[in-house]
Amino acid sequence: MSSHPPRAPRAADSGPSRRPSTELGAHHLGPRRSETKRIARERAGTLWQLAVLPALQSRGLGRLLIQAAEQRISSRGLRRAELAVEEDNPRARALYEHLGYVAYDRKPDAWDEEGPDGSIRRHETTCVLMRRSL
Repeated sequence: MSSHPPRAPRAADSGPSRRPSTELGAHHLGPRRSETKRIARERAGTLWQLAVLPALQSRGLGRLLIQAAEQRISSRGLRRAELAVEEDNPRARALYEHLGYVAYDRKPDAWDEEGPDGSIRRHETTCVLMRRSL
């Protein structure tokens, strides 16, 4: 039996995080288990947690990550890519629109974030849902 207390969930365990990372960029290709049937029915793949460090933005890395994710989605026989972007992130939304994504809805969303001191706080926002045919 361990003497260590259970670890609090980190932001990466429960959703996107705004804390610094040592990665150049990352993407996670869904689906969540609860969405598997819906996605199979709608034939869409989801881009999830796409991020590029601020110091490395405007160098084409976001575009490369999106293209790689779209190739994986297509290779799985899916015909559409979907994503959600926070309303207060116009730079990311402009990139998605430039790549052919179209907004089709909005929804409230929330996730836990880890602060610099290790504390966990709830981040609440509204996201714009976007999609594009592949």
